[in-house]
Amino acid sequence: DVSLLLIERGADVCATYCDGKSPLHMCSTNGHKEVVDLLLSRGADINSMTESGLTAIHYACVQGHHDVVKALADRKARTDTIAGNGVTPLSSSCFDGKWDVVHLLIERYKRKIVKHTTRQHTNDITPLTCTVLKKGAPLEILELLVVNGASVHDTDRNGSSSLHYACIFGSFDAVDFIHSKGVRWDVADAYGLNPVHCAMKRGDADFQVKIKELLGTERFNRLKQMKVTAWQNQFFSDFKDVAEIGCGSYGKVFKGRWKKNNE
Repeated sequence: DVSLLLIERGADVCATYCDGKSPLHMCSTNGHKEVVDLLLSRGADINSMTESGLTAIHYACVQGHHDVVKALADRKARTDTIAGNGVTPLSSSCFDGKWDVVHLLIERYKRKIVKHTTRQHTNDITPLTCTVLKKGAPLEILELLVVNGASVHDTDRNGSSSLHYACIFGSFDAVDFIHSKGVRWDVADAYGLNPVHCAMKRGDADFQVKIKELLGTERFNRLKQMKVTAWQNQFFSDFKDVAEIGCGSYGKVFKGRWKKNNE
């Protein structure tokens, strides 16, 4: 084996590129489990980070290399590391639709890993439940996230809820599951759309019929005809404790605290 030969002749297993990427990072990215095992047995730092904060398990999660992720986890690789863009190993696998890796991480670390990742995704990053729906996750993954603490009530920065995402990207089973959790249908996003509007834009007649049956014809039609001023909804989705404080030549004046940093 070339890797073993190089190591035996003095190659540094901890050597890095200028960006901090090591042989372990490269092998984890490419799914070379045997070489990953070899590097770790010869002293490679399992939690070494690149300049952007990515670790070997981040790279393995992004690429969906289940066997490499398991090997790293078995050797106690940290799963609470956060890259510069706020990405964790769990969110990496969710963003890229690597469902077997998502299942592995949650089954092993339970609510702890979901809570840690969710904490990084407050206000300015799409909630995990919305992310997996957008990527076409099977219902099993959505249920697994929710059972382990992910919220279907959180919204993204545009005010879109998991119901919005399910009505755009998901299956009816996903819609039915989220509906059973009490997520509101009458909340519009920054564009003035509620989940029923999203379902209508999807253009799937069978899907729309199922939602009408779920909600009842009267409620479905009322939501379908609901109108919301888009810019007002954007304002209220980005700020909290909003209050009108006066009126000027350009219209009403409001104050509020920006949700992102509580200012």
